[in-house]
Amino acid sequence: MHLIPTEEEVVALVRRTGALRNGHFAYANGLHANQHLEAALALRYHRLAKTLTVGLSRLLRANPDIRQMIPQLSVVAATVAGLRRLIESGQVDRREEIVLFSTGSGLLNADLVTVDRPVLDPADVEGCTKMIG
Repeated sequence: MHLIPTEEEVVALVRRTGALRNGHFAYANGLHANQHLEAALALRYHRLAKTLTVGLSRLLRANPDIRQMIPQLSVVAATVAGLRRLIESGQVDRREEIVLFSTGSGLLNADLVTVDRPVLDPADVEGCTKMIG
């Protein structure tokens, strides 16, 4: 494997984890597809997650147009680690209300952050619907 995995290597990796599924998929927005990528299934393996995220980072940095914008972009990092980095750098004030978006369960690192706000469990669709209206 190269520093930046090829498209074929990425597809092989996500197929091996069962993250890339074939079939008929109907989405809530009305679109249909014959393949579905369940990113969480691929990213549950540390080595694979590292390969994909480091490869993506290198690919983005290799593009001169994107590389020029990187200082203005949001931090792309593990949710809690990214928030800590933003607070330490002074870009985010501790007193600000912050929304952390996690593509995992959303509760993986919830114990690391103390908040006086409700924590939504994305698996609890009914509870989320009640809270956000």
